[in-house]
Amino acid sequence: MTLTTAPTIDLPALIERLGVRLHRYGRSYRCACPLHAGDNELAFSIYQSRSGQWRWHCFSGDCGDGDAIAFVRRYYGVGYREACQMLGVTPASAPSGPRSPQPPPVEPPSAQWQHTVGRLVDQAVQALWSPAGQAARAYLYQRGLTDALIRRAGLGYHPAATRIRAETLGLDGDNPYYPAGIVIPYWVEGDLWRVQVRRLSNTEPRYLSLAGSSGAPPYLIAPITSAKPLVLAEGPVDVLAIMQAAGDLVTAIGTGATGCRAVRWIARCAVAPLVLAAHDADEAGDAAAAYWCDALQPRCTRWRPTLHDPAEMLQLGGLALVRQWIEQGLASAEGDGYNRR
Repeated sequence: MTLTTAPTIDLPALIERLGVRLHRYGRSYRCACPLHAGDNELAFSIYQSRSGQWRWHCFSGDCGDGDAIAFVRRYYGVGYREACQMLGVTPASAPSGPRSPQPPPVEPPSAQWQHTVGRLVDQAVQALWSPAGQAARAYLYQRGLTDALIRRAGLGYHPAATRIRAETLGLDGDNPYYPAGIVIPYWVEGDLWRVQVRRLSNTEPRYLSLAGSSGAPPYLIAPITSAKPLVLAEGPVDVLAIMQAAGDLVTAIGTGATGCRAVRWIARCAVAPLVLAAHDADEAGDAAAAYWCDALQPRCTRWRPTLHDPAEMLQLGGLALVRQWIEQGLASAEGDGYNRR
């Protein structure tokens, strides 16, 4: 069989259609790795070879590298022929212009993974409130979070980096790395979709996901309903900052994960009567907010943080600053015609 190199498939466009945010990096692009639900925004490179073929390379995981066909095979777990069919190419030829694969499945990890990792999360919660968790609690307090919210979010602490036996997670290959740090579980309707660890050292990347986590879910600690306005932020600490200061006024969710733009989550967000796109106050945040305002129009409006992000606002300005900002955002949106139902 002759394998096509798919030289004319627009790989950046293909990956961007999956909801992955790309960053220009010289003549190439960088992003968080969509293959292992990574968090390092520079770990996954998309570049053109000398022949003009778009290729990819993951620097932070064991994903390897390849062309568009190799990416689709890894992303969807399909064979070579099925990947070619999804891209509209044959082994002997490639199309002119980009092709978009079918939308990725939006499913939680296996029951086995959830059971094993759920127990690890429980252990991490116990460790956070033990003497060993003193430094982690101090970090969370310094970010402006209270005991009540920390417990509500189910945050935990893993004191020392370890390895998890792959078979206990239902995974093949090497035993996955479990870094030391603050453990952040992503629960959605009773399923554990993802676990992130926020490392307390200055080591980059600061956030790592446990192997087997789904890259799809938003971060939330309260359900989205038609009774409360919704605030879209980026990371978990932003969400916690908003809920800490104004959880009685709004529900907040984090939409920084690469799969949050799936139809399932957009439809869930559309339940809210009013939506504030409160992504980071930078160019990337403005672009993310523009996407959500378009997807959720007319009920969504941009509401820029007064500092870089809500987490920084809580840390430097306290509860009053965040709450006043939320109240002003709600008043502004409603005054512009984004009325509650």
